Amino acid sequence: MISETEILRKYLNKHNVDDLEHGKQEDKLGDVFEEYCCEIFNSKELLEHFLDRSKPIVNYEKFDFEIFESLINCFEISSKILSISATNNIKSRETGGYSKTDILVSIMILKGEKMQIPVSIKHTSVDKVALAEFDVETIIQEVGIEDAQVKSLMLKHQCDGSAKNFTAYEKQILNEKLKPYVKKFVTWIVSGTALPSKDIRFPKYFMKFKIKKYIRKPLEIETFNCYPIEDYINLIIFDKNLKYKKGGFGTGLSWTYATKSKGNKIQFKG
Repeated sequence: MISETEILRKYLNKHNVDDLEHGKQEDKLGDVFEEYCCEIFNSKELLEHFLDRSKPIVNYEKFDFEIFESLINCFEISSKILSISATNNIKSRETGGYSKTDILVSIMILKGEKMQIPVSIKHTSVDKVALAEFDVETIIQEVGIEDAQVKSLMLKHQCDGSAKNFTAYEKQILNEKLKPYVKKFVTWIVSGTALPSKDIRFPKYFMKFKIKKYIRKPLEIETFNCYPIEDYINLIIFDKNLKYKKGGFGTGLSWTYATKSKGNKIQFKG
């Protein structure tokens, strides 16, 4: 268990997280972790320590550096890094929806090449994190699902908020008919696009903070991990034997709903 650092506390205070009800806390923590990670990756001090461990860390703590280091190592950059900057000012998608990228990390390497690395940042107090929430019409169109039975059964799930009224046969059909779409489906849910894209609004890396459920001073972080987006997608889809997981009609996702959108959208966790 890792207690908050002074830098993280700065953003918790900025957003008055301790004074909010649990549901609103969860929403604001998204802003907190985005802004916190932006500061971490804008730090010249942390970069200097990463490049030369003899240079001390004065204004940050060990955990701040561990986050910085884990993401940089995840990028697998072979050339020497000259500078790093980060922003959470990302344009919305053409459809009007929010970008799936939370922060854009820009890295200048030795040969003068600039790398732009889009990162999704999630926090959760349970095993699975909410990844996306969409209506069935949007899902069908974006993923390119053409099977009428899939659409019909997904609409039924959306209307009921679960598969509680599915027969065993309907569950089997949805599981079988979704098989050709599983990779595109999960890729779209996690990254915002079903196809490879260089658009910075679609993240290439996924950072996940597991926090203690009851939020109070200090905020406690159980674990944090960084993954290339493809690795995280595979963790959702496949079990340890590299076979498709049975849950979520073969997608590995949890299908549920947010309280205010029951009947209108399906929420996916993974």
